[in-house]
Amino acid sequence: VDVLIAQGQHKEALSALESYLPGLENNIRARQKFAELLWKVKGTDVALPYLKELVESAPDESGSLVLYAKMLNEKGDQDGAVIAAQKALKLLPTQAELHLLLGKIYGQRGQLDQALHHLSEAVRQSPGDVEAYLELGGVYRERREYLNALYVYQQAISLFPSDIRAYVQAASVLRETKDYAGAEAMLRKASQLAPDDLNVHRQLSAIIALNLIHHAQEVNVTS
Repeated sequence: VDVLIAQGQHKEALSALESYLPGLENNIRARQKFAELLWKVKGTDVALPYLKELVESAPDESGSLVLYAKMLNEKGDQDGAVIAAQKALKLLPTQAELHLLLGKIYGQRGQLDQALHHLSEAVRQSPGDVEAYLELGGVYRERREYLNALYVYQQAISLFPSDIRAYVQAASVLRETKDYAGAEAMLRKASQLAPDDLNVHRQLSAIIALNLIHHAQEVNVTS
């Protein structure tokens, strides 16, 4: 099953595991993998009832709770996702993916202190995950802590120099702080990395215009 999954053959992996599942009722790992494959192949509506039964039969199994939190969040049940994620973190606090999930949910709800805590943990525990940096920078931006936001985006740029999202988000912060030249530099870099991205080109054109206007106004004031 693991070999089939590694080859991207999820339907075949699900079929193979399903044929052996009756003899693996006490094997939590196999049942978790079956639930995850059900999710990938047949969707949340099919996988969620099976996983719910698994969680209820083994409530202290963190792996099941992690999957359950993710599925509930995808289903739109943020309250249920938060409860499942918090239970899993009590069992195993070092789970960066759960801190990231909770950080996103709290950020969407406007609970920025909680979001900041969990996203900071996600970055600390998994410094190789660009998503955590982007979400953390976004929370600092929402809190109008622009220097902290830029610091986080600069970290992301240093660690993931080919990912344009950090450049684009840093440009947005620089634009909000009226550093149009800095924003333009960020977007030019993003444009070089993704020359076919129309959204980046539109933002770059807009910031070039703003930068020219701002520069002209400064010249008029000086003269």
